[in-house]
Amino acid sequence: MKHLVFSGILFFSILFFSNCAGIQYMSIETREPAQVTLPTEVKSVLVVNNVVQQPDEIGHNIKRLGKKQSDRIKVSADSVAIFYTEALSQFLGEEEYFNAVKYYQKPLRSDNDFWQEVPITPETMHELRNATTTDAIISLDKLILQTDRTDFFRQEGYNYAGLT
Repeated sequence: MKHLVFSGILFFSILFFSNCAGIQYMSIETREPAQVTLPTEVKSVLVVNNVVQQPDEIGHNIKRLGKKQSDRIKVSADSVAIFYTEALSQFLGEEEYFNAVKYYQKPLRSDNDFWQEVPITPETMHELRNATTTDAIISLDKLILQTDRTDFFRQEGYNYAGLT
């Protein structure tokens, strides 16, 4: 009888512990079709930055420790559009959908009218395509950043915060 009870406990213990498995993580990559279907003749593209730099006082808020209201703060968004277009051209090149993906180094817009969206003129497109021997142009025309920082607590001289 003792042997039967011991065997039963042993069996259920093995069964219980064998069902405890660690958490497995799996990454899922989803791909969605492009909103714009390009003609099959497009074999090479040029990625250009047609964005005016965002002013420092637009789009950034902080909710300080002990306050209920958020305050606007100045944050420099300098070169974010450059990094974004460069990363986009690198990503498109790695996808190998096009035979060649080129990146135009210089920002196209030199004005300061951040809220005005100014598309590239057909003449400028033609000049860029001829100068770079590409079939099409992908242009970033508007980029708006928004950050919201919330301070949670202060410990050992450092603020611990969340940023969205």
